[in-house]
Amino acid sequence: MADSAEFDASEFVAGLRRGGEVVISAAAKATDVFAEQVIGDAQQITPVDKGTLQASGTTGEPTTFDWQNIQKTVAFNTNYAAAVHEILTAHHEVGQAKFLEVTLRQSAPKYGPFVAGKVKDALGE
Repeated sequence: MADSAEFDASEFVAGLRRGGEVVISAAAKATDVFAEQVIGDAQQITPVDKGTLQASGTTGEPTTFDWQNIQKTVAFNTNYAAAVHEILTAHHEVGQAKFLEVTLRQSAPKYGPFVAGKVKDALGE
């Protein structure tokens, strides 16, 4: 007959919960910071006429997390932003078409390591 023992796992579970909350919070904050950098970089190559389009760059609401995805909106909010972004044949004295897409593609490989670093910092690693 095997001996049995009881183990109170509540502290362990509470620690996991706290750790998970730290990780999620750090990842969300890092995503917010990263998105601001993306918008700033995109604004550097946004076509400039009077600056309205460039100034309309936004990261929107805070980052959300649904246990499967971290979501963050980055956008330019003028009624003509999409047209300027998509028309490849337009000549711009300053800036270029696909200003947000190009920036997102260039930034994408840096996102994971940036967030991971911030999470490690938050965990004290």
